[in-house]
Amino acid sequence: MGLHKRSVKLDQKGFGLVELMVALVVGLVTSLAIMEVFVGFEGQKRTTTAGADAQTNGTVALYSITRDLQMAGYGLIPEKDSPLECNPVPTLDGINLLPVRIANGGSGAGGDSIAIRFGRSPMAGVPTTVVGVTVATNTLTVDNNLGCQVGDAALFINGAVCKMAHVTGVSAAPTFTGVTLDAVAATDVGSKLSCLGPWQQFAYDVTAGNLRVNADPRVSGIFSIQAQYGISNASSDNQVACWTDAVAGGCGGADWSNLASLAPTVRNRIKAVRIAIIARSELRERDPVSGDFDAWTGGPAVTIAGEDRFYRYRVFETIIPLRNTVWAKETL
Repeated sequence: MGLHKRSVKLDQKGFGLVELMVALVVGLVTSLAIMEVFVGFEGQKRTTTAGADAQTNGTVALYSITRDLQMAGYGLIPEKDSPLECNPVPTLDGINLLPVRIANGGSGAGGDSIAIRFGRSPMAGVPTTVVGVTVATNTLTVDNNLGCQVGDAALFINGAVCKMAHVTGVSAAPTFTGVTLDAVAATDVGSKLSCLGPWQQFAYDVTAGNLRVNADPRVSGIFSIQAQYGISNASSDNQVACWTDAVAGGCGGADWSNLASLAPTVRNRIKAVRIAIIARSELRERDPVSGDFDAWTGGPAVTIAGEDRFYRYRVFETIIPLRNTVWAKETL
């Protein structure tokens, strides 16, 4: 009987080289897909976070300027011989009496600057009549000095002729009629005297990406300010009929870049300020993502050039009525 050889089939367990190569390829493709999603998500997250920061910065900047513009001219009481009609415009410590001034700075980085002025008197600058003057001691006798405090800015009004001085002393009970200034004249008798409190100026501008107030950085991530005057047809009219940059030859052909040179009936036609704050994201994108855009519908184009195109921008716009001028329309 012959011997029959049996072939024994051995079970193969584990992965072969082919399976390992296929698994490696699948793993690499899966890893690449995951990384692609992760990178895209991270990029979107950074853009969103930077955009949220820009929105916060723009909102804070707009609120700050809006709040001060609403106070512009506080203390300039609207009555006969209004301080808004002073001609020429008086100045104290380098700050004149005009409630607001825009300096046109172009459409690029930085843009315009805005100076806002108002008093801080708790009595709102209610005027009192000067009934006597003692030149030797720079002392006035007035109907009532309760609105005056040491350190106040004092405004003399005599028709359209005005001047400003510092209050250095006030008399106490029982008279409440004496006010001492750093300078008086015999001709001050019969004038109206308004104590404005500290006459303050808040000058807003943008430098090196920061919104500054009186040269002090306050809000970061701000690219530009754009501002215009809202002009009415007459000083006694509160309806804005024309918007103009602070340039010569604007509404009515007037030189809105130099308000102090304008007649009171012209400069008191300014009833509002339109403002746009352009905030910039801190994140630089890999590719240019921004171009020129309007500060507001139909408004000036904001110029974005060169390196600035790699950043995203948000625009915050509003119109602020100058209420202390608006309320004075009956006397202008």
